[in-house]
Amino acid sequence: MRRLRTEFLIMMKSSVTEHYSSIATIEEIEHYLRVKGDKRRELFAHWGLPSNRSMLWSELWSSMGLDPTQRKKLWGDLQAPLWDIKEVSQVTGISVGAINAWCNKDRYPERFPPPIRLGPRKKLWISLEILAFEQPSLYLVRAKEIRRLPHLPVFAKPQPMALKVDLNPLPSTPETEKTSSPHDRSAIAQC
Repeated sequence: MRRLRTEFLIMMKSSVTEHYSSIATIEEIEHYLRVKGDKRRELFAHWGLPSNRSMLWSELWSSMGLDPTQRKKLWGDLQAPLWDIKEVSQVTGISVGAINAWCNKDRYPERFPPPIRLGPRKKLWISLEILAFEQPSLYLVRAKEIRRLPHLPVFAKPQPMALKVDLNPLPSTPETEKTSSPHDRSAIAQC
């Protein structure tokens, strides 16, 4: 009995470590996301990831808006390079303009998956989800097992910080702000 329990614990431990042991190299990530060098570093900075090292696939998926605890049988599909809009258009027979219109309105036909946005204009799709849209009898059951996080991350260029400049020559203290108005301080400055 004790031997069975030990074997069970070893099996459970190996399945947990197996789940998080798949590492993506920088080259694999660039191929997967279809970005190189500076674009990858910019994207990783936006996602809060270090841009100069390999990482777990689960960490990358989480940054993209996918559940990091995907089932192992989906790993191959989820590690396949993402498709750009031209490839999606070729496979589905739907024009690039129509797909872009759906993305801009954030409204999609039934079973058409939302893209993974890598920038204001760059959108990529998981190939299995597109195949499920095109051939549901073959791929829909497996594609439905892909778990997305409730909110997909939105890529937005960081806005420059507005500097607050106080042109008042007198230093501002909490006491002067509470007891006097800006007009009172300017009157004091004229004395």
